[in-house]
Amino acid sequence: MKASQAEVRHAFLPLGPRWEADSNLHSLDTGCPTERSCATTTGLKQALEHECSASSTKSSTPSKRDVAPHCRRNPSRGWIVREQTVDSHQLVEAQVNRGWIALHGKRKPDHGRLEFACSASLSRFINSPHAPVVSHFLACAPSGIIGRGKGSGWRRCRLRQRFERPAAMYSIVLVHFGEIGLKGANRGLFERALADNIRARIPERLRREPGRFVLELTPESDLERIRYHLDRTFGIVKYAFGLEARPEIDDIAAQAVALAQREHFETFRVTARRADKSFPLTSQQINGLVGAAVARLGKRVKLTEPQLEINIEVTSHAAYVCSNFRPGPGGLPVGVTGKVLALVSGGIDSPVAAILAMKRGCKCTILHFHNYTFYKDLVRKKIERLAEQLAVYNGPTRLIIVPFEPVQREIVRLCDAKYRMILYRRAMFRIASVLAPKEGALAYVTGDSLAQVASQTLENLDVIYSIADRPVLAPLIGYDKTEIMALARRYGTYDISILPYEDCCSAFIARHPATRTTRQEIEDQEADIDFPPLIERVVSEAETLEVRPPAEVHAPST
Repeated sequence: MKASQAEVRHAFLPLGPRWEADSNLHSLDTGCPTERSCATTTGLKQALEHECSASSTKSSTPSKRDVAPHCRRNPSRGWIVREQTVDSHQLVEAQVNRGWIALHGKRKPDHGRLEFACSASLSRFINSPHAPVVSHFLACAPSGIIGRGKGSGWRRCRLRQRFERPAAMYSIVLVHFGEIGLKGANRGLFERALADNIRARIPERLRREPGRFVLELTPESDLERIRYHLDRTFGIVKYAFGLEARPEIDDIAAQAVALAQREHFETFRVTARRADKSFPLTSQQINGLVGAAVARLGKRVKLTEPQLEINIEVTSHAAYVCSNFRPGPGGLPVGVTGKVLALVSGGIDSPVAAILAMKRGCKCTILHFHNYTFYKDLVRKKIERLAEQLAVYNGPTRLIIVPFEPVQREIVRLCDAKYRMILYRRAMFRIASVLAPKEGALAYVTGDSLAQVASQTLENLDVIYSIADRPVLAPLIGYDKTEIMALARRYGTYDISILPYEDCCSAFIARHPATRTTRQEIEDQEADIDFPPLIERVVSEAETLEVRPPAEVHAPST
């Protein structure tokens, strides 16, 4: 069966900036308002003349008079076109045989890469970046090759491409939050906090919509940097890059095909969700219609574990067509549950505990105790690097460095060695109780893991925490060391934590420390220590730094 004149027009002409999908090609309007912009108008007219002159012939094989001078038929290689020029491309040779097309061409020297060669089925070739050459070739070729072979010719293709510019770039990022949606009257507070945290990291315009946020991308948007920050903004449960469409099935299908054009995949599925239940089609109907449009690109539907999942969300004013969702870090927006004082050493556990507190909405001030007699410059640099990595999740962060050596000296001089670690930690909470009101902190965060070391038995934790004037949060209390190390790698603190460093608590510790102490035993040990002047001295000598995330984007170690 031969192609109609209307079908030839719509198969060959570049009609605009993006794709369109149609369930019936014969129903299309035959007008072409942009014909004057077509680089192949002459070839098109020639093809139409061929079509009209051959319309009375039943066979689809062209006669000799239908063949253009630059076209010839080779029994083994199909139809061949040689030495044609269109726009910035020169077609050296193109051939079609049994529904497949192969191109060999060149670009003019002032248009980048000079040579290209490619081949694909005709129905897939509309995705080619060299589509203008393909269009020119098909328009100049004999009409009989349209629809040859396995029905994969352009006559049977339900998609037509507008060639003025390359495949559509992402225009939006769809951001979803999870637990926030379950909040009651305070939901707006949580949403505003998350929106503020995203805006502080990403300069693109952010729109708040019911149940989602939409980031509006521009041609200058740095997609990798956007991914980096969304992966590290607590409160986001998932996000996806995509395109925005009108809430009409034709435009949704068109944008789905445009999205598929820029992705690399062989199998796919479509998952539609209607936030606006007044939309005339059900989610299953949207899945079917859009899936059929994408399948015409030669891709295969696979409902379980597809390489590409096209997610469609229809609202009252827009539809969002997105590729695979990426998981976010989850949790709550930093700052919504209040400020805490995180006691961070240079080890693996305490930085992870601080990040887990951030995940539950805490804004952390970092408190570090340091004995400057041990590698002062090396230790300071390491702590600052840790604080910078914590600031990736926490935002701008206050780091307080307290000189602990005067307190430590008194404990070593006056107390039994087996109790030193417990006494050190109780002294730290005494100092923290002076700093917490100044920082507006409502709780303390530690890296304690139950029974991991001698000072972390239930009895010793009870004695240590009893001196604290605020709640003590221990996010790692049920984690073992392997799990904590995995979290440290995930959050990017591991490589910094394992740098050589001896913290103040590891100094002057007994070989066999006490594992089960009582409050009375420890209070007896502390009786000879005059804590108030010591605490006043170290607090006055404390150094406060404002720390921001590192300027360069560093991915966490894997």
